[in-house]
Amino acid sequence: TIPSALQPWLARRFARRPPIVVMVREIHAAMLSNYGKWAEQYPAALAEYARGDPSGRRFIADAWWYVHFFNRWGAWAAAEPGRVLLIRYEDLVADPATWLARVATHLRLDF
Repeated sequence: TIPSALQPWLARRFARRPPIVVMVREIHAAMLSNYGKWAEQYPAALAEYARGDPSGRRFIADAWWYVHFFNRWGAWAAAEPGRVLLIRYEDLVADPATWLARVATHLRLDF
């Protein structure tokens, strides 16, 4: 999900939270998956969905949603280096041992 713009500030000021792992996916594949899941509820063809709705009212996750998602998580990762680990789904699939080890290290899990 998309964190609040205030989340990094609030987390640093008021609560010590555990490390965070955010998995992202190549946008094209993620959008096709989202459209397939919600197509019956979307009042639009795939091409119209792909153009998106900047107001954020028509679709659950279109191109504009992904821009917002990456900007917010990127800002949080920049605000708290070392707390937020961003991993790509495609990298995890290609090399699960390496990425699971990185996630375990980040979360301080002893595997």
